Amino acid sequence: MRRITDKPSQKSIYIWNIVGSVSNSLMSVFLMIFVTRVLNDNQSDVFSIAWAFGMQASSIGLFQVRLYQATDVTEKYDFLGYRKLRYYTVVAMIAYTIIYILYRRYSLYKATVILLICLGKAIEAFSDVYQGWFQQKERLDLAGKSQTLRVFFDVFVFSVCLFVFHNLLWGCISYALSHIITFLIMENRYYIAIKTIYQPKKDNSSSSLFQLVISCLPLFMNAFIINNIFNLPKFAIDRYTESGLLEAGTQTHYSILFMPASVLNLAFIVFRPLITSMAIEWNAGEKTNFLRIIQKIAFYLFVFAVVLMIGSWFFGCPVLSFIYNTDLCKYQLPLLILIIGGIINTFMYLLDNAITVIRKQSYLIIAYAVTWVYAQSVSNIFVKSMGILGGAITFATSMALLFFCTFIIFAFAQR
Repeated sequence: MRRITDKPSQKSIYIWNIVGSVSNSLMSVFLMIFVTRVLNDNQSDVFSIAWAFGMQASSIGLFQVRLYQATDVTEKYDFLGYRKLRYYTVVAMIAYTIIYILYRRYSLYKATVILLICLGKAIEAFSDVYQGWFQQKERLDLAGKSQTLRVFFDVFVFSVCLFVFHNLLWGCISYALSHIITFLIMENRYYIAIKTIYQPKKDNSSSSLFQLVISCLPLFMNAFIINNIFNLPKFAIDRYTESGLLEAGTQTHYSILFMPASVLNLAFIVFRPLITSMAIEWNAGEKTNFLRIIQKIAFYLFVFAVVLMIGSWFFGCPVLSFIYNTDLCKYQLPLLILIIGGIINTFMYLLDNAITVIRKQSYLIIAYAVTWVYAQSVSNIFVKSMGILGGAITFATSMALLFFCTFIIFAFAQR
């Protein structure tokens, strides 16, 4: 039997990276399936907005350190420094959640659901620093295995609680608790098993921690803003649903339609190990090889995008309607617009990663800020007048603007 400390094959690393990443990305799909089939529209809407806000809050917990950590091949900062920073960001994430709940004056039920989802996301954010270390040490197989088990365990426990109690609150309690259990038996256990091989340093100082914060701050700001841009239509729908302008279930329908928009991001996950390769080539001064890797990834993403659009045109709404047990056929146009926005976002994300490898990520704040101002200006107007279609248009046009700005920054940064 293979031991944790045994060096895996490249095939094993790729397979587990794909399985784990895809499982993690599909978890919201699995959870939403059970929610829509067991609960009513009002409870489904609460879960949808809670999950959306959880993703927003998790950007604080993650602080977008994972990409920087995974590409820190010269180990400018040690693992203990990365982990120490994560303690602070997770606490900040919980504080932000509580402040937001109090600001919006949600009902006790809705506030509790949001807080429980964010607690689960907080544990997930803390475990991510271990997965980032695994990736840095070219052990993405360990990260993939832990992600796979967590998704399986979370979905199983969550679904059982929903079917037994028919109550979203109990499902969310199980969701938070299962994250704690899987962290202890996976990431923490893997770390203990292999840390003697890589010998994490123990000389991290407060000054280097501050430097790490400064280094990752632009990445965090970008991630927080992009999550907010993604969620602006959802927040607008939540606002107008509570006021009665939009009917119950609108939030759930939009969330379901939005899920396929991230499908191409799943394809990008396949190329995650190449991000470290990009960093190695750039640090070695091999700019041609660096650009060749980007071109290779972009070509395959384009092929996937064409297949995705054709499949969505013919099968998108019927398949989603069947999976989620709700009629979505009247939303074909919003679905296609959302998928186009998701495709554009994936290509933007590729350039975003490349700019981070070059260590010019501070310039990206310009692109994200410009896009946020645009999305903030039009989201309420579009959603109020066109509902779900308005939300889709807000997202797609925002992604187009963001890609344009990011491309200009990359063109200058790589020179």
